[in-house]
This record gives sequence, C-alpha cells and structure tokens, in this order.
Amino acid sequence: MIPKRPRLSSECEQATGRKRRKSFKELLASRRNEDQLSDTSKDMLQDAIFKLVNHQQDFNTFVSEACSENRNSASEGEVREAYSETRRDHKDFKEAELSVEGCITALQRQSSEGEVSLPVLAANTCVNKLCEMLQSRLPENSNNMILSAAERRILDTLVFLMKKLLSTQSFHRNLFVEKLNKQCPYLPLELLWQLHVSSVMPLDVFLTANVGRINVTSRFAKDMVDLHSYSTDELQLVQKILADLLSFLIVQGFPEKQHQSDKDKEDAISKGLQKASTVLLDSVVLKSFERNLQQKTEEEKNCVDVFQVIRLHSDQVPLRVLQRFVSHELSQILTHDAMVKAIEMFSKQSDTGLQIPRGLSTLFTECILILGSNDSVIQILQRIVERHDVNWQSVLSFIATFLSNFRKAGNVMNDWIRSLLQEAFEDLNKEKLTIVFLIARQASLAGTDVFPSYSQWFQSYFTNSNSSLANNKKTFTFLVEFLTEIMPYESEDWLKVHIVNPPYVIPKCKELYLDYIALAKTRIADLKSRCNPDSLSDIGLSNDNSGDAEQQKKKELMEQAQQDVDKAVTAFERNGKIPSTVMEASIFRKPYFLGRFLVALLKPRLLPDVPDTTMKFIDALRRSDKIPSSMFQNYQKACQREINALLEGVFDEDPAEADLEPLDQLKHSLDQLPGNVIKCKSDGQSWQKAHTALISVISERIQSVIGVSKSSRMWAVFLNLMLNVPVFPHQICSFLM
Repeated sequence: MIPKRPRLSSECEQATGRKRRKSFKELLASRRNEDQLSDTSKDMLQDAIFKLVNHQQDFNTFVSEACSENRNSASEGEVREAYSETRRDHKDFKEAELSVEGCITALQRQSSEGEVSLPVLAANTCVNKLCEMLQSRLPENSNNMILSAAERRILDTLVFLMKKLLSTQSFHRNLFVEKLNKQCPYLPLELLWQLHVSSVMPLDVFLTANVGRINVTSRFAKDMVDLHSYSTDELQLVQKILADLLSFLIVQGFPEKQHQSDKDKEDAISKGLQKASTVLLDSVVLKSFERNLQQKTEEEKNCVDVFQVIRLHSDQVPLRVLQRFVSHELSQILTHDAMVKAIEMFSKQSDTGLQIPRGLSTLFTECILILGSNDSVIQILQRIVERHDVNWQSVLSFIATFLSNFRKAGNVMNDWIRSLLQEAFEDLNKEKLTIVFLIARQASLAGTDVFPSYSQWFQSYFTNSNSSLANNKKTFTFLVEFLTEIMPYESEDWLKVHIVNPPYVIPKCKELYLDYIALAKTRIADLKSRCNPDSLSDIGLSNDNSGDAEQQKKKELMEQAQQDVDKAVTAFERNGKIPSTVMEASIFRKPYFLGRFLVALLKPRLLPDVPDTTMKFIDALRRSDKIPSSMFQNYQKACQREINALLEGVFDEDPAEADLEPLDQLKHSLDQLPGNVIKCKSDGQSWQKAHTALISVISERIQSVIGVSKSSRMWAVFLNLMLNVPVFPHQICSFLM
C-alpha cells in the first residue's frame, strides 16, 4: 500500500511554484463531466484491454497454477482416473479447471498471432511439456515406470487439457503421437496407461505408430514384467495398470469369432494390430515365465503374476477370449527353449520328482483355473505332445502341478495315458511310447491317492497274460527293445520295477527278456547303486542294522535274517504273494539272500502233513527259481533226518512186521501207540515235537490201506488228534478215519 503524500498548504504551493496533482478520484469525477465515449470507442478500448491482458498470459504459468491447485486432488499410490466425473464437484478441481481454460486461451492467442493452427500448436505444446517433465527427472529415476506425485499432477493437467481440446476437435492426435514417440524415446508405463484410459493416445494407436520398432515393443514388454517388483504401497495401482493394458491386448490379439461380413470389413491395419498384440503378449508371458523359473522361495517373489492379475480382473475380457489366450500362451510356454529330448528326460526324473519353482507352480495353477476344466487341460497336453519342439521339463512340471492341485485330475490323466499307450502299441511307435512312460512316471510321483505307483501301473498293463498289451511276439519284442533303449537314461529305481515285477513273457521271447535282465543288472552295477553286492552282503531286508556288519557277531546277523524271514512269511500269509523286498534281495542282494535269508528260512524242522504258511512260501520261492535245487534237496534231507531222529526208538521195528498186510501193519502201529505216548512223556520228550512223527507213521499206513496219496484231493480234508482224550484205542481210530 502506497502511503498518502502530505498535502501542502496553498502558501507552500505558491512558494514552490509547483502545480498540485489531482487524485484518481478527482480525475474520475472530472471525467464524468466530459462527453461520453462512443460505442465504437468502447469496443476498441475493450479489445485493447483484452489484448493487453492476453499478451501478458503464459501457457506454462497456467499449467503451474493448475498443478498447484490440483495438489490435493490425487494422492500418491491411489488408483485414479484423470479428472473423472467423481471429482468435478471438488473445489480444487474447479479452480484447476479455470487454469486449464486459461491454457486454452493462451494457446488460442498464440495460434491467432502466428501461422500455426490451434490443433497443431496444442499437440506440439503438450508434447514439449511432457518431454520437459521426463527430462527433468533425476538420473536414478530416469527409467522408473511409476510417476512421482508432482509428475502425476502435471500429467493430470495435460490429460484434462487434451481431452478438452479433443472434445472441440482442436487437438491433432496423430501429430501428438508421432512427436511424442520421436522426442521421448522412453515413456513410463504409468504415462502410457493414463494416456490410454483417457483415450488421448489409446494403446492401439501407440502400437500402430511403433510397428517395426522392436526396441520400443521389447521395452514395453520388459516394463510390464518388471512392474510387479514395486512395493506394496503401489500394489493396487500396479495391478490396475497391468489389468487394463493386458486386457486390452488380449481383446485385440484374440478377438471373438466374427461373421463373414465382419471379416470382409477387416482391413490390414486390424490384422497388423492383432499380430502386434499377440507378439507383445507372447513376449510378456515368456519373460514372466523365465523369471518364474528362477524363483525358488517366497522371498524372491518379485516378478509379475501375469495370469493371476488377468484372472482377478477377468470381467474386462470375455471368458472365451480369455481361455483362447491362456491356451495359446501355454503352448508357447511348454514349447519354449526345447533343448532336451523326451528320452533324455528319464535321466532327470527320480523318485523324488522334479523341483518346481514356486512362481512357476503359481503360474500353471492360474492357467488351469482360467481354463476351468480338466478336459481342457488334457486337450492342450494332447496338442503339445504331438509336436516335436517340446520343453519336457516344463510339461512335466505342468503335469505335476495339475495332479497335485486339482480333484479328479488323476482319473483324467490315467484315461489319457491309457489311450496314448494303446495308440503306441497299435502303431509300434517308440517315440509315443517314450512319452507315455515319461508322463506315467511323473504322474506316479503324485502319490497313490492320486495315481497308481509306477510298479502298479506297469503291472496293470504288462504282467497279466490276459490283459498285457505285449501278449504276442511282435508287441513283446517292441516293448523289450524300447526298455533296452531307455536303459542308459534310467535310474535304478525304475529298472528294479521291470525286474522285480517282470512283464508277461511269451515262451518264444523268454531268451530275449533274459538278455534284458542281464543288461539291467549290469547297468545297476555300473551305477554303483545301493544294490551293490559287496556293500549289501551284510544288510538285512529291513535295513535295521545300525552298526558295521563286519563287527557284528554271526549270531546277531542270523537273528536279523530270522526276523526278515518272519516278516516275509507274515506278508506272504496276508496276500499269497512273494514280498517285493524278497524279490529284490534275490536279484540284487544275492550274497545276503543265499547266505543268510535262505539259510534262516530253510532251517531243518519237522514238516506238518498239511503244508503251513512257511512251506507254502518255500514252495512259491522254489517255483520262481529263487531257491537253488541243491539247497532245497539238502533242506528236504535235513528235515527227513529230523523225523528219523525223533522216531528213533518210538516204533521199534518188528522183523515179522514187513511180512504183514497193510491193514495188519496199521493195527500193529495203533496197538503200540498208547505205550509210545506214555514213553515219550516219561522220557521227557516234547510231545509237541513227537506227536507229529507218531501220527506221520500212522498216516502213511492209513494211506497204504485206503490207497490214497497225499497229493489226492481226498487227503485235503484232515482231522486233529485230541491228545488229552483219556481213552484208547478205538476212539483214536475213529478220529483218524
């Protein structure tokens, strides 16, 4: 405020000779008394005033004012729609809108003063302002895909300005896109998203303008993948950006099927945009897939979950379009970087399964959730395995994820494997059979509640003579040749299944299969597996020995072997089958099997007339050629000696008895029985051991009388001798008869 000047007295004014200036109020008062201006003069004056004011206006000043007034309208980290309808009643917005109107006025003045049209001038000015904003970024933020709060305010103002100009057809969009791509080599992803959702520069316009510029599209794809590495403070914004951009690309790249009339209208630009969108999506998905391959722990989860973001915002894309996209991208993933052949994958498979990175498992799970059905998954797998460029590591990881996370996946997988297996044997196609065995082994690792174990699966298709797929010379030779070819890539766990649970061998091919067994044993020996005879000769079936076998006493080793025998007999009693542990020991651990297990099993004893479980178990091993004939003969002789030793002196031979008829011999033995029983008890002999020998002699003489051998079915019905019955001898005879 200007201080008032002190009024001088008239004398002072006269003394100084100066004339007093009139005040502004006095000037106005004197002006009223003069003639009024004409209308023309008034218009000229008004125009002059407006020109004076406009000449003092500056575009950058209005932008700065709008940004300052818009400071509180959008907070950092908030998902915003630039100048949306919900903000039009905001006080700050109204003030900012006035500043934007000032920007338009300034542009109009510059256009009228120069020779540049308003649309062209507006496009150039907005491009320059955006480039100025990006060039002013700090070096460490030059490649930052997310804008700062100040940059967002500038962008919001410019977006609102450009939308205003577009509504009045006062903005040259094509020139803006061309200049922006030329002057700004790198556009932050958030800036592209804002220009897209505001329709200032839709993504299709951006892609069309950059067709052939590989560096631009590659950088765009990389930014899409890197975007998820931002902190959780920006997570909501990040997901919104990804969802909007990916959804648009999916709709453009995988449009719904059109009618013929619509196809005729489709021009080359639309086809080019569709191709560009597909290529861009492939690049985004494959980059995300490669990063997920390297992710092993939850802490390393810094890469974008593309399919998860899409699924959570699936309302933006029709379901059929989304499923077509996922089906296409799965094909890209499962055939990407196909370096290993199917047969070589056998060496990478083990009984512990594949190590699947957490991020990759999540990616596959999201894909399957979008597909929505098990049949869709099988259709994709069927299409993949028919190709030659297959990444089998990824395919097996996908199958493992499918089986472990989705109900009824095992049943669907089993049916699919069965159909593939039948096709392989019908066509005698080893390549297809390789795929079947590879997938079946991977599925068997999911657990028996999901899929049968590999041993069970192999038996179900090959060990039964009625159901075996290799039940003739041609198919059996095909199977054995295949197993021989994959042998160099197999581990001992898979080889053991083919030996312990051999397939049904037709008589003409027995020698062929024996050759395979010999090769398999050699392969196991070369692998220096745990089945090495030198290292396992002192280890029992149950592997319960805790100390060094060489330092253990012989008694302890035989006790261990006896425990193994008891367990094997108990298992045999339950299902009537030789336990797999015994079969494995007979093949891979022969020193232990022959030196201790069979010695404990074939311990001489008094054999019952009716075979017990142990005798049946021994007979099953003998019929399987697991007991050497010499060892079994020695066992029979030793058992007979046990009987002879027990019967020594029990039934004294009468010289005249040899001349008697069989019936008389039986009567003579029965007459001696009471006395012999009393004698055994008085001599302290164990009746539990002696009664078997006594009854054995009597039973042989009964057989002679009735003319029936032990092998006869009539002898299968037997009676127990009641030892505590205090009556003799006709009651005993009635029990025997």
